[in-house]
Amino acid sequence: MITLLNIENLNFQYPGQSFGLKNISFEVKQGDFISITGRNGSGKSTLIKCITGIFFNYTGKVIFNDEDIKEIDKKSLAQYMSYLSQKGLEDIFDIKVKDFLLLGRFPFKDKFDFSYSKLDKEIVNDVISKLKLEEYENKILNKLSGGERQKCLIGLSLVQLNLSRNLKNKILVIDEPLTHLDIHHQKEIFDILNSLNKEKNLTIITVIHDLNLALKYTNKTMLLNNGELIKFDKPDLVLTKENIEKYFLTETEIVKINNNNYIVL
Repeated sequence: MITLLNIENLNFQYPGQSFGLKNISFEVKQGDFISITGRNGSGKSTLIKCITGIFFNYTGKVIFNDEDIKEIDKKSLAQYMSYLSQKGLEDIFDIKVKDFLLLGRFPFKDKFDFSYSKLDKEIVNDVISKLKLEEYENKILNKLSGGERQKCLIGLSLVQLNLSRNLKNKILVIDEPLTHLDIHHQKEIFDILNSLNKEKNLTIITVIHDLNLALKYTNKTMLLNNGELIKFDKPDLVLTKENIEKYFLTETEIVKINNNNYIVL
């Protein structure tokens, strides 16, 4: 299996603070669907920002497609790696959904090119069809519900990564995709991500708090605690009763239904 992302001895420290990331190493293989778990303040978002090139003041290596991420210009990186932050669309301005999705084509534009080609529009239409956004495409983005906006954010990333082409050497990184979403929309978002992973071979890394969703959808889980990587393996080998009680400070039971593990608090 091809290695897309290789993290080697990653260390990070916020200025004036002792907290950071401590000697983290792991590999992301092509087609992985990885969940990053841990208590609040364990380093999940910090790790995401290091591996997506937002934070550069770390020691160690972040190698993406055989290149040091510090040596890849941001425009080129954006064509192969898309990052959705947990902040979401809180400050988004009034814009129609279709026009918002077209913004995903900017990494492919020249500096002063603000026009959209026939290809740009075809890619957006493909994404609208894939995510079933037809009823929203002419609506104002910030008037939609949280779940609908989250689908549009994923759509923006797919336009950026070019859904019409092979996605097997590309990565979608999401920091807490389910914030403020109800159960229906949580399942809908993860069904979409699962479909992209299985059908398009898109590699996905996501920070997630719902451990049962990590068990159900992802093929690998990472457990962080105080900036340290505790374990990185198959979800049922990471999210054990012992680990949950030790690192999440919560009593739990693991039950098996139809040969699948579920966490019961």
